[in-house]
Parts: sequence; structure tokens; C-alpha cells
Amino acid sequence: MFTQRFRGQVIGIIVLFCLLSASLGVALDTHQARAAGDYRSYANSSAATLQSWYNSSNGLFNSTGWWNSANALGAIIDYSSNTGSTAYTGDIATTYSKNSSGNFLNNYYDDEGWWGLTWVKAYDLTSNNSYLSMAKTIFSDMAGGWDSTCGGGVWWSKDRTYKNAIPNELFLALATKLHQRTSGDSGSGSYIDWANREWSWFNSSGMINSSNLVNDGLDSSCHNNGQTTWTYNQGVILGGLTDMYKITNDSSYLSKAEAIADAATGTLVNNGILKEPCEPSSCGGDGPQFKGIFMRNLGYLYSTDNKQAYKNFITQNVDSIWNNDRNGSNQLGLMWYGPFDSADAARQSSAQDALNAAIPFSTSSGTSNVALNKTATADSSCSSSETPNKAVDGSVTNDSKWCSGGASGQYWLRLDLGASYAISSFTVKHAGAGGENTAWNTRDFNIQLSSDGSNWSTVVNVTGNTASITTHSISTTTARYVKLNITNPQSDPNYIAARIYELEVYATSSTSNVALNKTATANNSCTSSETPNKAVDGSVTNDSKWCAGATSGQYWLRVDLGANYAISSFTVKHAGAGGENTAWNTRDFNLQLSTDGSNWSTVVNVTGNTSSITTHPISTTTARYVKLNITNPQTDPNTVAARIYELEVYGS
Repeated sequence: MFTQRFRGQVIGIIVLFCLLSASLGVALDTHQARAAGDYRSYANSSAATLQSWYNSSNGLFNSTGWWNSANALGAIIDYSSNTGSTAYTGDIATTYSKNSSGNFLNNYYDDEGWWGLTWVKAYDLTSNNSYLSMAKTIFSDMAGGWDSTCGGGVWWSKDRTYKNAIPNELFLALATKLHQRTSGDSGSGSYIDWANREWSWFNSSGMINSSNLVNDGLDSSCHNNGQTTWTYNQGVILGGLTDMYKITNDSSYLSKAEAIADAATGTLVNNGILKEPCEPSSCGGDGPQFKGIFMRNLGYLYSTDNKQAYKNFITQNVDSIWNNDRNGSNQLGLMWYGPFDSADAARQSSAQDALNAAIPFSTSSGTSNVALNKTATADSSCSSSETPNKAVDGSVTNDSKWCSGGASGQYWLRLDLGASYAISSFTVKHAGAGGENTAWNTRDFNIQLSSDGSNWSTVVNVTGNTASITTHSISTTTARYVKLNITNPQSDPNYIAARIYELEVYATSSTSNVALNKTATANNSCTSSETPNKAVDGSVTNDSKWCAGATSGQYWLRVDLGANYAISSFTVKHAGAGGENTAWNTRDFNLQLSTDGSNWSTVVNVTGNTSSITTHPISTTTARYVKLNITNPQTDPNTVAARIYELEVYGS
């Protein structure tokens, strides 16, 4: 809880002016600018930066606190779920193994609640029951903090000196999540019973003021203490109320959530950009975390009520974060309206929450890293484990990099994408992205493209770089081969070598979703409104999905594109993308292509999926017909059915 742990001083106007002036001096490298609205790319870069604070030796995030680490890991999990990326999912098992002996419990019930929600997210992503069991253990301890003082509610700490908003909001949110994931949960002492008791008490406690904002807590007379309306207190309650609506179908929960969201987005802002009441001071160690928690839950509310104002608020804030509150290393600061102040894992993960919320609205949701796992060659390798393929394996963990120490000082990495793509941008992850000395970040380099592997055109040229992750937008260029030439590998004169953790190549413009509004057929439909055409209508709102409940367990969706296309990737939006239970996300499936509708070739095969949105780049293949075969529709053993909100097929 922020108000009793925050020890920051009020900054005088002269000191503040100096701080902001210094921040203004942090200029963005021009080669890092991205097109507005490319939210997935923003999230990719921010997640890589956030990962640089992750400490695998203790499973926490450096530069921030215990409860902040729960939220930072939660942001990484949400990023993984929203993008289908597995680059950082190893953090989950590491954090659990390093800290589970204490069951993630301490003296503060709110700290416990954050960890409880994070382990629910981890369970949803991985289906590892140990994580769900841990969340239930944490909830049980939190329930021990409830007593009759002030008529009910959970105490802030085990010292029992203060009843306030945040532990009770977390208790509600965790109760609803556990109810949704516990078969047969009902009766006295059940998770839904606790959720009903908590909301009844909280709603009548007076902490929600007449302006529909949540104050910090109760005074000694059990009345609203009038203390600060922190953004996270407006946020967590949105998640709990949204789930109460999903559980009960009672629209009053949604109406209350919207009233709080409207009040927060209308008053806790600076020119439409979310502003913490403690800004522009440092906000201590806790305050920088808060705004992301609000945005995370606002995104969850939007996925349920589809209120356009919330989507607009999310994208407006993310645009401002990226354009006004970012330094040259893709670090994101406290004040989302700018300027950038300083960097730590709390600030980064808070902004990551906002970026995650915007991923579904990305203007380039059909883009993919076409370099992933493609053929890579290089001038040399420092060791047998630092080979060129490590620069295209999608990982920056476990020292997964290409390193070259050629004495000539000429270093190059070449990729064969296997087919021609319309390339629009690159992301290069240098030494610092993998946790190495940032003085080893690539100093001077260029990127070239070729259609035949012989004639090269330089499309990016960088000198004097110091950033750990660089992004480079170009005019869309069709090419099959990519070459990274390094002319000055680092600023440190010692241990000279080229070190590249990842070279990502993004292809966009020439491809489009060629399945949109095309003819779709399927094995069956759950209802007359959940027909196959709903999976190609471009919408994930208003329950616009194809659902099939075949008892045989054989589910298929077939799309006739109407003509042959050069297909390079797919995006599948599963149950969670439409706001449904993520345990209903398609578990095992494959994608097939055909030119005649009779002879099929399997190009994608997935087992064990838990993500809500999955992307699948392939070697470009010409086909007219696409077939999605689902062999295991979900993780949850109940209400078994195939649920596909959208099958997107990208081609030209």
C-alpha cells in the first residue's frame, strides 16, 4: 500500500525544473522511430528492455521491489499470451522455483494478492497446475485477513492497523479468477461466496466516493479517509467487476466498472494522458507501478464491453508513451505525457501493461518476424555455441547470441528468408539486450537487402549507436536475403567482438489478410449465430466467433480464398481473444493448404497452446484453400467446443 510506505520528499520547484530539463536532454535516436500505431512492435521492444532487469539467480526484477516483481512478471506473461511469443516464458518457472518455498506470502495482504493474480496468469499460459495451486494457497492466507472490524473486509497487513482499498480489490479479483477455474465451486466458503461477500462489503464501505473514484482506505471510524485516488485503485476493481459480470451476467457490475473507468479517464489525466496524483515527483518505489495496473484492467473491461472510448484512451496513451516518454534504449519513464525521467523495472513494466493492452489494435497485427529460425551464415563464430542461427532463434536468454571475433574487424551476418518478402522494418538486439556490458553494443553497422544474394542495396546505416535494442523502419522493399554488416562492433576497446542476440526482420505491406469475408465452411456450428463466416469477418467483438461442438472431437474450418495467393503467415484468434475463458483457447491444431481443395499439405502443427492469439509464419506457399483442423479444442475439460474468433491468412 503506497501511502504508508512512500517516503519520498516533495520536490521543490527548482529541483523539479532541473530534473525535467535534464530529462529533456535524452534524445531519441532517429533510427529508432517507428510508425505510429505499430503497437505490437512497441510491445516487442519494451518487453526485451524489461527482460534486461530480470535476475534469473533470484527470479525477481532488479531495480524494484517484491510486489513490483509480481506485476513485472505478470506483464511478461500478458505479453507472451497476447503475441504467442515464448522468448521470456522461462522466467515463469525460474521465479516459481526460486521463491515457492515461502508460498509468496509476507506481512502484506496486498503483496500476496499481486502474486496470486500472477500465478493465475501463469496457469492460464502454461496449464501448469502447480501455479493454480499456489494462487489458491495465497488466497487462503488472504482470507485469514478478513474480520468483522468495519463490518468486514481484509486488512492491509497482518499488523491489522488499516483497512483499505487495494487488498480488498485484489481479494475480489483473485476470488473471481479462482472461481472461474475451479469446477463445482459453490456454497459457503467457496471462491464465489467470498467474491460476493467482498463486493457487498466494498460497495457499501464508502471507499467509492461520490465522484465514482476509489479513495485509499478507511479512517479509524470506518469512514472514507479521503486519501489519494491512486490509479491502481481505480484499475483492479475493474477486473473484479468485469469477472463478476461474466460469472453472473448481471449488467450492474459492468455499469459500476464503467462508471469508475469513466471517472478515472476523465479526471486522473494530463491532456488525456493518464497521470498519477504524485507526478511529476518521483512517486517513490511504488507509485510508478500504478498506471499500468489501471491500463491492464481497462483493456480487460474493453474486451468485454467494447466501449470505443476505452480503446481510444488506450491507444492515445500508448502513442504518447512511445513518442514522448522513451529514451534511446527503449526505456520508458514515469510521466507518459513526457518527458522521460529515469528507468527501472517498475516504470518499464507499468508501460508494458499499457502496450500489452494496445496489441490487439496494432496497425500491423499481420506482420511477423520472417527471419525466425531461417538459414543464417556469418563470417565466423567466437565459439561452437555462438553460431549465426542463435541470432534468429527468437531468444535472448541463456546467452543465446551470435558472436564473431574475426581479427580483420569485418563482421557480417547473412540470412536467407527462403522466399521474397515485402520488408518494412528490422529490430536488432545487441549485447545489452542479453544482459551483457552495454559498451559492447554494436557501434557502427548497416543492413543490406538482396533479391538474388549477389546484388545488395543498403537500406539502414547507423553510426555511434549505444542502445541495446535498435529498431529501423524502411520504405517497404521486396527481398529474400538480408545482410548485417558491422564495421565497428563496440565502444569498449577490450574483448572486441560482434555480439548479436537477435536480428528480426518484419514483413508487412505487400501482404494482407486474404481470408477476410471469404467463403468459409465447417464441420458444424454450436448455434445459428456462431457460423464459420464469423471466423473471417474481421471482428472479435460482440461474440463474433465460429463455434463447433462436435461430439466426435473432430473440428475443422475451411476457407476458399477465391484465387491462389502466395501465403506467408497466419494469425489465429482463439477464445481468450474474444474475452472468453483462456482455458478454452485451442490446445492442439494444424493448418493445411491446398491449390485444388482435395490434396492438402500441412504447413503448421501446434500442440499444447494456451495463448489467446497465435501467429504462424511459414515459407511462402501458393494456395487457394486453407483448412484449420482442431484435434484438441481446449484445456478446460468442461463445455468442450472449438471456438475461433478469427482465422487470418496473410498473402499476396
